[in-house]
Amino acid sequence: MRGDQHIVTGILSAALIMLPWMGLITPLAAITIFLGVFIGTLAPDADAPDAAIFHTHTGIGGVSGRLLNTFAVILPLFGYFLRYVVYYPLSAVFLLVFGKRYRHQHRGLMHSLFGVSAATLMIAGCLQAITSLCGGCGEGWLPFFAAAFAGGAILHLLGDACTPAGIACFFPLSQRRMRGRILASGWRKSGTDQFPALLGVCIAGVFITGLYQPLPHSWLQIIATGLLITAWLILFLVSGVKW
Repeated sequence: MRGDQHIVTGILSAALIMLPWMGLITPLAAITIFLGVFIGTLAPDADAPDAAIFHTHTGIGGVSGRLLNTFAVILPLFGYFLRYVVYYPLSAVFLLVFGKRYRHQHRGLMHSLFGVSAATLMIAGCLQAITSLCGGCGEGWLPFFAAAFAGGAILHLLGDACTPAGIACFFPLSQRRMRGRILASGWRKSGTDQFPALLGVCIAGVFITGLYQPLPHSWLQIIATGLLITAWLILFLVSGVKW
């Protein structure tokens, strides 16, 4: 996927899963979660020199694009942190451990579950240190941000798994890749450009169900989670993802 595709699918996926919770969390927590997902959806590409996370413009048009571009000014801060504080040091460690079996590559370490976990922990640790220096202000939002960042990064990996280059989930321990057949530039030809619309329909369905049916929040949460999983499984099916 391209950077703008990752952002759109990540934000819509987060909106679907968060909709049943919106009346139960504070506005600050909701903003923190969506900000974490927004950054996380671009984070794995920090191993590429000209990735979207190094830019302050998302490439998305319209009102939503202008809103996202307001927050995009902080993307390079996270991008360079991930590249020089997370990716390069971890790559050096793995190079020492694995020798020639490890090499720097796009969709390598940063596109693995290990890379996402390490990036999340290191960013959370850095933000924890900063908030501690500021007297512990705002520490309550850190778990929300860390979880949302990890979720956004995993959504990025799922999107890239639909392309021929694929991802190696357990890199560098395993080079086996999960991959599909959809080129980033070929989404419209394949019909997968309708995936955001599918997520939008799911969001509308959960919203209408909650509005007109007096269901417990736990039921709506189960419905939203089920719809999100189903939508991504449909995308995997259309993309012909294999492992």
